[in-house]
Amino acid sequence: MMNLSETLIIFLKDDGISLQTLDGQSAGYWPNGNLRIFAGQNRQAFPARIVLHDERSDISSNEK
Repeated sequence: MMNLSETLIIFLKDDGISLQTLDGQSAGYWPNGNLRIFAGQNRQAFPARIVLHDERSDISSNEK
């Protein structure tokens, strides 16, 4: 059986980032990483601020 607390779904959106657990708790973050909205039972499940390092290469610059 999967431990729900060990699974985190990350949504990258135009207006920020959302994190969600499989049990339905979620948090939305502004593009600067600050928490903007929380839904769920335990606010401690999510940090007040996140840091995301995007290390993807720009695919469009590789196209010729």
